Amino acid sequence: MKVNWISPLPPMVSGVAVYSYELIRILRDNFNMDIKAIIPDRINEIGKGNSINIYSLGNHPEHEKTYNMLIKQQGIVLIHDLNIHDLIYFLTMSKGKKIKYISYLLMEKDITNRDIETLVYSDFENRKALFYKYNMITETALMNNHFIVHTDNALETIKSINPKASILRINHFSIWHDYKPLNLQTGRIIISVFGYMSKNKKIEEIIKTFSKFIKKAKNNYLLRFVGKDADIDTKKLIELYGIKSHTEIISNDNNDEYLTLMKESDFAINMRIPSNGEVSGNMIKFMGFGIPVASNTTDANIPKDTYYEIDKSNISNSLMSYFSMIDKKDDCFILMGKNAYNYIKNECNAENIASKIGAFISHYKEYNIITRKRLSKRKLLEPLHMSDKIKTVLRREL
Repeated sequence: MKVNWISPLPPMVSGVAVYSYELIRILRDNFNMDIKAIIPDRINEIGKGNSINIYSLGNHPEHEKTYNMLIKQQGIVLIHDLNIHDLIYFLTMSKGKKIKYISYLLMEKDITNRDIETLVYSDFENRKALFYKYNMITETALMNNHFIVHTDNALETIKSINPKASILRINHFSIWHDYKPLNLQTGRIIISVFGYMSKNKKIEEIIKTFSKFIKKAKNNYLLRFVGKDADIDTKKLIELYGIKSHTEIISNDNNDEYLTLMKESDFAINMRIPSNGEVSGNMIKFMGFGIPVASNTTDANIPKDTYYEIDKSNISNSLMSYFSMIDKKDDCFILMGKNAYNYIKNECNAENIASKIGAFISHYKEYNIITRKRLSKRKLLEPLHMSDKIKTVLRREL
């Protein structure tokens, strides 16, 4: 059986790229699978014939061509981010297609009339944060019938949209499990934030809280940011809160350096708010090195004793408690790091998870999807109890 694996790949510095590269390697070497790895920019190389398309889908604009293909030609969708709002925003609003963005929102079963009115009548740009809560995954779930997901929440969400879907739920795998004992007796303590720096990772809250903490800290600290800015300016925020001498920004372009810098860390912060139950690949890597991570990932099937839980309703206080416990050199972090390492080593074993994926692929069978066609205007608007005036506007524009 031939497989076309569509995904970003190294040298692109991306968690999805590294994930796909390693998974493809294991499936080829250990399970003798005939896989053609295809980056999105070369997606036109996919020919006709007896082959399966596997789409690695994330929430970054780099997945634009992957998304456009998966809604036209069904296959197996490996969902790395259940919430793909940023990707859909890029495909629509950033290209001046406001009405197309509204059409995606109308597919969301929990969309409210008030949010629709906000989109139709007000300045959307100033209210953008209102809409991050919508996953925008509905079209993906309707246009395919086979999915691989990492959490129970993702499985339940896809199943609620497409009851006929065949879904494999696996842990997020990792080939990186190399325990680094925590040593806080000497030197500068490095607290790291990795990945694309964005508002939903609460970078400003991290910097603001750290600026208060560092004034009273007993030990020497470096707050390190590794990655590129998405929708914020990390450098300006650091200057605004006056912590330049205690910070470092590395705009990384090399996957090997990425892992080296990660392993140098003593602690890490990895937040996604809203999280929608997903777990970050960077968090998995940190845990594989036994590095204590502060995260709001409370519903992603990860044991609570393997990370420090951030209360997303009170981020500043949670972060301050985390920093203070580090400053006191609390012994709980030693056990937390060991628990994290053992969880990744035993429950996120790459070969075991690859074997499950291989079996799932081998049983793939394409079949017709009743909901294949895009939903009509009438069907989109039917469930909404909004005013006739708004419905008239939407019918005219959609």
